Amino acid sequence: NLLDAIANGTTEGLKLALNVGAMLLVFVAFIAMINGILGWVGDITSFNGWIAANSPYQSFSLEAILGTVFAPLMWLIGVANEDVMLMGQLLGIKLAASEFIGYIQLADLKNVSNGVHFTYNKSVIMATYMLCGFANFASIGIQIGGIGSLAPGQRKNLSEFGMKAVLGGSLASLLSATIAGMILG
Repeated sequence: NLLDAIANGTTEGLKLALNVGAMLLVFVAFIAMINGILGWVGDITSFNGWIAANSPYQSFSLEAILGTVFAPLMWLIGVANEDVMLMGQLLGIKLAASEFIGYIQLADLKNVSNGVHFTYNKSVIMATYMLCGFANFASIGIQIGGIGSLAPGQRKNLSEFGMKAVLGGSLASLLSATIAGMILG
């Protein structure tokens, strides 16, 4: 029946859209909570002053941690030394939360009137390619919840291949960013 198919499709589509929206909302709130806790720890330990003096960040935050962890990888793909921590931050935020939040941060990092911003336009272009894709931990949940509701028998397979999919997707995005950087020179 055509009407039944339309109703079922609408119901399933709405469930999927709500799942994606809820994941995005929860991860934005979770990152804000983590940054609040880390900032408080930085205040108590006077670590915030050291970070402000020795990095592009003003306080101890998830962005500062991820930027430091992924900076060597960003150097490896050809990002300028001045921008490696900021690019590492974007990759980390993309993996931990979503590419949407990464693009929101990229918009702030493009603005040269901000205290923390990219030094080179090449980094902005490479970041745009690097963020393009759904390879993040939230997508594993969306994949398991969304596709799993459509095919409940495949939930186990989706769970098993989730991390492999994130790794493969991340490598593809990093390769695209590397090629863009090579073309730009």
